[in-house]
Amino acid sequence: MNPTNHGGAWSVYFLDPEGNRIELFAQTPWYVPPMSIPLDMSLSDDAIYELTLAMVESTPGHMLRSDWHARTRQRMLAEGTLEQRTVAP
Repeated sequence: MNPTNHGGAWSVYFLDPEGNRIELFAQTPWYVPPMSIPLDMSLSDDAIYELTLAMVESTPGHMLRSDWHARTRQRMLAEGTLEQRTVAP
């Protein structure tokens, strides 16, 4: 088992009985450029959260995931790679 802190997600990697690599993950509230450090599963949930927050805040380019989604959506609309859709009431 390989628990990993990506800043934007906490992941656990393991092999299934046939040797296929499986990843289980939970997203965090943040977007950060790709990173990977070992995740100490012996820590409390609060300690993991605080450790991740400190790691994220020290990483250039970090932001809330919701802000990243909004910025990316606006950029894609401006580039024409995403169509604006209106949902009927």
